[in-house]
Amino acid sequence: MGNLPLWLKHASQYYKVRVSKDLTLGMVVPKENTSYQMLVKILRQAEKELQVPTLIIADAMPPKYRSLFVRNNVPFIFKGDSIFAPALGVKLMDAKENNANLIRSKEIDSQLSAFELKLIAGYLTEFIELESFNLDQLLSVLSKNKYTCSKSKLSMTTKALVERGLLTVKDRGPLRKLKFENKTVLWKYLLRSRVVPHSQTLECHIKWDNLPPIFCGESGLAKFSSLSSPDTTTIALTRSQYQKLIKENKQNKSPTEQPTQFEIRKEDPKLFAITGCLNPIELFLELRHHPDERIQIALDEMLKMHDLTVSGHE
Repeated sequence: MGNLPLWLKHASQYYKVRVSKDLTLGMVVPKENTSYQMLVKILRQAEKELQVPTLIIADAMPPKYRSLFVRNNVPFIFKGDSIFAPALGVKLMDAKENNANLIRSKEIDSQLSAFELKLIAGYLTEFIELESFNLDQLLSVLSKNKYTCSKSKLSMTTKALVERGLLTVKDRGPLRKLKFENKTVLWKYLLRSRVVPHSQTLECHIKWDNLPPIFCGESGLAKFSSLSSPDTTTIALTRSQYQKLIKENKQNKSPTEQPTQFEIRKEDPKLFAITGCLNPIELFLELRHHPDERIQIALDEMLKMHDLTVSGHE
């Protein structure tokens, strides 16, 4: 920790803790009587310097700070009772003050839902350009992209993103506005998140001439980079779209010579697609663990178009 600024060294003690093979956390042990505002400043600067997710050790902090931490999405750990780290998908709370004020217990699923990922991908690739917005304005963006969504579904999804610390809320009632965290925060969250890109991959010898395809996998990556197109085409579609395609092909007694791979997805891949290809953020998350070096180079090439880097991803 020798490279920390002098003022930061004097403000607290700092540790790096290797939790598992894939996760290292930073810990900040502040001096007693440190103000709440200074604690937040110390944490943000420490996380920047340590370059790992960082939590405040709140054991010696005034009890009222813990509720402020929760309200403002400030990650902390309190003794063995509470861990609050929404960016890591962890929110396990059971802290009490004098056996009276109970902080409600809640656990956040660390796996992003398909629709949560869609909204983040849409923001990172500038389909969602609103600085701040309400649900009606976000519904309008989705509608312009030919996606129909109920307001209740959008409300539940944005609430989940708020709990993860990826959306912030300003005001209440009719004046309530939502705002995405900055792109660096969102991207770092995606790099350490669990994502299931699709539920099933099926290979079939059927025609899809009448289907406006959304290319994914290596087929999609080849459209965004210098990667050569694979021999087998991969297309993303929903289960209902796939079933419709199968029904249309029942009358076709002559299967195609080359098979096609169909990835079944929970959300319509056309949403936030670019030039007939799955959104680059979703493509990256689908292929980021691919062992082929050519794929990794192509991913880097694709993401640079959106000012993102694969450096440091697992």
